[in-house]
Amino acid sequence: MPAALPVPPQPTQRIEPVDARTFTTLLEQLQMAYVAAVAATAGCTMQPVDRDVWGFDAWLIRPPSQIGVGEETPLAVQLKNTTTLKPDPNNQTFSYQFKQRKYFDALAFPRKGVQGICLVMASPPRQASWTTPNHEFMRLEHCCYWINLKGRQVDASIKSPSVKIRTADIFNAEVLGGMMDKLERGEDL
Repeated sequence: MPAALPVPPQPTQRIEPVDARTFTTLLEQLQMAYVAAVAATAGCTMQPVDRDVWGFDAWLIRPPSQIGVGEETPLAVQLKNTTTLKPDPNNQTFSYQFKQRKYFDALAFPRKGVQGICLVMASPPRQASWTTPNHEFMRLEHCCYWINLKGRQVDASIKSPSVKIRTADIFNAEVLGGMMDKLERGEDL
């Protein structure tokens, strides 16, 4: 009987999924959970967009301050979650590259009505480390950063535009509340 051949070492993957078939979908789900938690803390609802026709993944809606008086305040959000970034809070900015031009264009379009922002989340490549629970809280690995691209322009020949996002622009309930206050007053973000 011939001796068994040694098994060559497998190349290490940068991404460590729990299940590779669902990894991308679950990246989206993780970010949706983060955004829904921030919205709930800020007194807003999050309505996922089932069909991404206009380049947005969800609507964040704050009800009027008094029931039946005034109108709701909406904000459209485009969600981007990546394992290729790890923003360093010691740096003022980090760079994010859109995979397709149309996503940048949807955010840069100078809308007259509902405004939109991009939320970029940098998740660890090891899926099993995304959350850590204990008796007092659930820790979610990394956060979302926001950027308003309304009116920004890049050369038409660039198929995958890059943007600089400030590390100080962490998306949280206080920030969302401030955005909603501005939108309610009719101001730009």
